Amino acid sequence: FTAALNPNLYKVLYLHWTPGSTLDLLRQLALELDLEPAHYRGDLVRQISQAIVRLNQTKKQHPILICDEAQLLCHPALEQLPLLLNFDMDSSRYLTLLL
Repeated sequence: FTAALNPNLYKVLYLHWTPGSTLDLLRQLALELDLEPAHYRGDLVRQISQAIVRLNQTKKQHPILICDEAQLLCHPALEQLPLLLNFDMDSSRYLTLLL
């Protein structure tokens, strides 16, 4: 279905299953966003959030995060995914998550 999406309006971020940690998942997402991943988790989450907001506000692109084989992610990594959706106290929808 991603081939039918207008690339000027949507940026598809594809993450495949990784047996690693939450930090590994966040680093993979940062790379999908064309970022140089920060070393620390807090910095990495902030870096990712800022990139997602920039995509929406500056480039007018809505990112769609596709997590392939999400059922195989470790529990802490699964818990991190909804936190990536929190923007402006949940009043803004800057990211779509597909599992």
